[in-house]
Amino acid sequence: AALEKTLYRNEAGQVYTLAELAASSTANPVIRGGELMARIRGAEEYADAAGHVGLFVTLTCPSRMHAVTVGSGGRPVPNRRYDGTSTPRTSQLWLRQTWARTRAQAARETKERPAVRMYGLRVAEPHHDGTPHWHALLWVEGEAQALALEAIIREQWLKDGGNEPGAVKNRVNIKRMTAGGAAGYVAKYIAKSVGHHALAEHLDVAQGELLTVESGDVPGFRRVDAWAACWGIRQFQAVGMPPVSVWRELRRVTSDQAEAARVVWRD
Repeated sequence: AALEKTLYRNEAGQVYTLAELAASSTANPVIRGGELMARIRGAEEYADAAGHVGLFVTLTCPSRMHAVTVGSGGRPVPNRRYDGTSTPRTSQLWLRQTWARTRAQAARETKERPAVRMYGLRVAEPHHDGTPHWHALLWVEGEAQALALEAIIREQWLKDGGNEPGAVKNRVNIKRMTAGGAAGYVAKYIAKSVGHHALAEHLDVAQGELLTVESGDVPGFRRVDAWAACWGIRQFQAVGMPPVSVWRELRRVTSDQAEAARVVWRD
């Protein structure tokens, strides 16, 4: 309501409501989802052309950070291993710190291997109890680097409580991506986070209820958005990729400006 009632006048004298301006920016979930998919598609095309190896990685926190687990019948039950000290924010910090150590180790060149260079995108989303976990699309230059990166990720993620039951099986999950399949791997996670209407509908469990992305009393992506805002969690982050600013500036170029630039270039 505040955006609808607030007016903005630009240097050309045009007047818009802030709601109109927000709808044309990345605050609009449709535009946000489209930009994310465009970046993934660009990385994917580059990786396929270069023959790079793609990994789809799912990373979770130690059991002590999960207040709730899934019991029989798929219903949530209290987790007896929960230590009572973690919040979604502190769990996200644990993921960030562990990822920072992973990247630092991968970037170091050793006698056994050269430095592992990676690029891609990671997505943070909540478990049913609000504890974050990450999905990441990562590409590396070859099979040897893919094996090295997988070993480094498992090593770092299992340093903290790696002997607990289920840690080896559940804390890290890594799959190889097929060429041309990255958009499909990540589409449902973007849909769950931004509700992008062009993506396939995905079912999600929230507070024990099965809700679709676009329907229900509160759509699933609205819940995820509120969760991220409440706990200060960055939902999407590019890894080893150029800044998006160039793409956004190029998108602002009009057809007559592009034609004028071509004329100047020809002359």
